[in-house]
Amino acid sequence: MRLLRRIFIVLAVLCLLPLASVLASATIAALAGCELNEASTSVCSIAGLDIGGLLTPMFVMGWMALITLPMLLGLLVVWALVEGWVRWRTRRRARKATPAGLED
Repeated sequence: MRLLRRIFIVLAVLCLLPLASVLASATIAALAGCELNEASTSVCSIAGLDIGGLLTPMFVMGWMALITLPMLLGLLVVWALVEGWVRWRTRRRARKATPAGLED
């Protein structure tokens, strides 16, 4: 079960990466005082280095969130169902292992 939880966590983080990319690019552009839009790449200099060509694709990656966020919702539903099933199965096995006279 531990491996399955790790897989669910990795998949959830992957689903959030496009949103993180948009937030990171918007924050960097705001701190640098640059204009950031999806239509074109604008000049954004930080320490003499133009990073506008990097920020624009990071910002446009946000459109991928339209796919990954619903996938995240489905993943969380499946994860909750799996956790509930495992808990139910564990409690059921524990009840079967307990002798009839010792039940609370």
